[in-house]
Amino acid sequence: MYLLFSGEGPTDMGQGTVANEVCEGEQFQPGPMAWFADQWVERKAYLSHIEHDLCGFIPKSQLEARAKANTSRKAMGLRGKKHPEHETRCYYKNAKAMAQIAKERLLFAEQW
Repeated sequence: MYLLFSGEGPTDMGQGTVANEVCEGEQFQPGPMAWFADQWVERKAYLSHIEHDLCGFIPKSQLEARAKANTSRKAMGLRGKKHPEHETRCYYKNAKAMAQIAKERLLFAEQW
């Protein structure tokens, strides 16, 4: 399993030390919420993903840039059950961008 984090800063999920799209290993400084998530997963997986470099971090700026690049593909429809309200639209776009990055990382890892 590979954990992929993203957050607003060092007091949240952590921060990347370089401007890569995904920071891993020493490039990722985990925050308190990342450690909390890691401990929760560790109860089931019996290993720390952070300590074994089985996780990555997407800086907020990189995630927003990817989400903004994806907006031209398909605009969201009217508000309703399947389409989030305006306030949650940025979270929806960011989650979709994060899922695309995770999928790309998975496909890249399978090639090796």
